[in-house]
Amino acid sequence: MNRVLQVLAFVFFALTSARADMVYDTCLVAPGYINGTGNSNCHFTELTTTYGDGSITLALGVVLRYVGPVAPLSSTNDYTVPVGNAPVTHSGSAWGFPFSITTSGDLVVGDFTYLLTVQDLTLGTTGTLTPATLGDNTYYTPSGGKTSTENLAIDTLLQNSEALMYPPLSTDLNYNSYNPDTYRITLTATPAVGSEVTMFENVDAETPEPAAMGMIAAGLLGLLFAVRQRQR
Repeated sequence: MNRVLQVLAFVFFALTSARADMVYDTCLVAPGYINGTGNSNCHFTELTTTYGDGSITLALGVVLRYVGPVAPLSSTNDYTVPVGNAPVTHSGSAWGFPFSITTSGDLVVGDFTYLLTVQDLTLGTTGTLTPATLGDNTYYTPSGGKTSTENLAIDTLLQNSEALMYPPLSTDLNYNSYNPDTYRITLTATPAVGSEVTMFENVDAETPEPAAMGMIAAGLLGLLFAVRQRQR
């Protein structure tokens, strides 16, 4: 009898869950991106999936650290960032990736287990994080608002922002901020019953193209020539 009930429960979740397509370059709905202060709420890649009377929304973005968000290429989840480090008054890699997990209806964050996977597609290396175990997460509950205290039994939001320079990702990926590599960042949520939901974004770390550098140099030389001519 118990086996029959388990099968019926699985069929119920399979029938009442619907996977939506990813939404590109979007802004998060209220309460929005509340991790930290003064951070942008937009330019995320987002996926919402329904489970019975509730839903879960996974979102990934890209930011230039201490600068601002990066917009993806039009109608894609592909982001381009510069190689190198953050502005000289800071340290570490030039870019990072915020993530957001929100639930609605009768679902809470604790109804799922989560995994963040980062692949360096150029080097063929992989690193993983378990979002719920990070010590500096931001949480939200409808009754209590924003908090840094975890209570996954009632939390409806979990957010944070990571960078590849942080261990264990830096070690697992053999990360070097000056490598012009391509990365795939994947966020997965797995319910106790039903199918897991997975979404991802691609990040290309690039150096300026030689042609572009040549054009910049030519422009600077032209400007210098014009200034000298004017001085004469």
